[in-house]
Amino acid sequence: SSFNIEESFDTHYGHQTILSRNETITLMTDNTAEATYPNLAEAENDLLPPFLYKPNSKNILYIGRAEFGVMQLADSLTGVKLSALDPRKRLTEVINEIIPSTQSINKINTDQLSYFLKRRLISKYDIIVLNPGEPDNHRIGRLLTVEFLKQARGSLEKDGILFYPAPYDSDRYISPDKGILLASIYNTLRQAFNYVVLWPGETTFFFASDDSLINIPPEQTIPISDSLSYRPQYINSYYLPDRLGELKTARLSNAMPATDQSNTLDKPILPYYQALYRSTADGFDRKLIPFILGNPVLLLSLPVLILALLLILVLRRKRRRAFGLFLYFIAGIVSLSLELVSFYVYQSTSGSLYSEMAILIGSFMIGLALGTYYSLRINKENLEYPALLLMLTAVVFYYATFDKIGAGFSLVYHICFLITSAMATGSIFVAATDRYYYGKSESNRGVGYAFEIVGSAVGALTAVTVFLPLIGLQWLLISLVLLIAVTLVAAIATN
Repeated sequence: SSFNIEESFDTHYGHQTILSRNETITLMTDNTAEATYPNLAEAENDLLPPFLYKPNSKNILYIGRAEFGVMQLADSLTGVKLSALDPRKRLTEVINEIIPSTQSINKINTDQLSYFLKRRLISKYDIIVLNPGEPDNHRIGRLLTVEFLKQARGSLEKDGILFYPAPYDSDRYISPDKGILLASIYNTLRQAFNYVVLWPGETTFFFASDDSLINIPPEQTIPISDSLSYRPQYINSYYLPDRLGELKTARLSNAMPATDQSNTLDKPILPYYQALYRSTADGFDRKLIPFILGNPVLLLSLPVLILALLLILVLRRKRRRAFGLFLYFIAGIVSLSLELVSFYVYQSTSGSLYSEMAILIGSFMIGLALGTYYSLRINKENLEYPALLLMLTAVVFYYATFDKIGAGFSLVYHICFLITSAMATGSIFVAATDRYYYGKSESNRGVGYAFEIVGSAVGALTAVTVFLPLIGLQWLLISLVLLIAVTLVAAIATN
C-alpha cells in the first residue's frame, strides 16, 4: 500500500509491474524486483568493472534493462556508445514515458538468443555486460549456457570482455549450495573463453575474455578507477582494496568445489542448482526440493516402478486386455515428456518460446485430434503396432536432427514433430481403448483416463524438471526411445 502502481501489464516474457514511491521507481517481473532507480551503487557495479581492465572501451552491449541507472551512467563516460538488448518492446515503450532515454543509448527489442543467431556483424563490441537476472528458469538459464556464450564471444572484439555480475553475495560466508552455483558458472565460462577472473563482493563479478588482458592481479586495476572520465563513488580506489583483499579472494576460491560441471543445452544444470539454493528461503521448500533434487538415486525407482507396472498387468489372466491400461499410461508419460522437451529445445536454440507457445500447443492438440479421428475411421486391429512405430520413428528422428536445424526453420520443424508425436499418441489412445474396453462400448472410460492422467503427470513433473539436468537431453531422449521399444515388444507379446 506504500507504493503507487504506475503500470501493470503482460509481455511475452512475464507479467510486468512498475511501482513508484517518493523518487524511486521499481520494476517488478512476475512479482520479483528486477531493477530499481535511482541506485548508483548497483549501476556502477553493473557497468564500470570491465572498464578497469579495458578503460578505452567505446562500444558496449548491455543485456538487460539499462534504463535503471546504467543508461545514465554510460552517458557520463566520454565517447561510450551503449546498446541495450532486451526483447520486451512493450516494457520499453512504458519505461520511456517514466524514465526518458538518453541520446547515447541504442535500444534493441529482440530476443537475446535470436539477436546473436541472426546478427551479421559489421562492428563488434568492446564489452558485453550480461545481466539477465537469477537463472531460476530456462528462459534466463539459456543465456548462461556454453552455446550462448560462444555466440556472444563471436560478437566481441579480439580483446573484448564479457562481464557477468552474478547475483550472489561472496563477501561473507559462502554456503555449499552457493559455492556449487559459482563453480558451475565459472566452468561454463571457461568452456567458452580462454581466461576467466572472479571478484568477490555483494555481487560476484565474472570477467571472461580470449585475451590475457584480464589475466593480471586484480589489485593492479584499482588505480585505473581514478583515471576514468567519470569519478566512481563505489568502484574506486577507496572501496576496491577491501573488496579485493586476499582473505576474501581466498575464501571465494576455496568455497568453489572441484567440479567440471558446466551449463549446456544438453544438460542445463543452473536452474537445478538455483532451485536447491533458493529452497532455503521457504520452510516447505527447504524440506521438499533438496529431498527430490538432492537424491538423484531415488529417480532410478521410476523405471523400476514402470517395469513393475508392466509386469503386474501382463501377468494377469487377461493380459491382452490389461495391457491396454499400460498403453494409456505410456501414451501419457511419453507425449507430455516429448511436448516439454520440444518447448525446451525450441526456446533454447531459437529464441522466444512464449510468443510461439500457442502455435506449438495448438499443433500438438491438432495432432491428437487427427490421430484419434483417423484411427477410429480405419478401425484397424492391433493399431498399437503402427502407432508405437510412428512414435518411435519420430523420437529417433528428433534425437538425430534437433541440433542441426537452423533458427529460421526451427518453428516449422517443431510443429511437424509435435503433430507427428501427437498423432501417434492419439492412435495409442484408440488402441488402448480397443484393448481394455473391447466389447464394452457402454463402459465408463474412467480407469483408462486415470492411467493416462497419471502417466501425463509423471512426464510433466520429471522429464524436464528433474531428468533433463541430471542425465541430459540426449539420454532423456534415449530413455524415451527405450521405453517405447519395450512397450512395442510387450504389445506383441501380449497379443
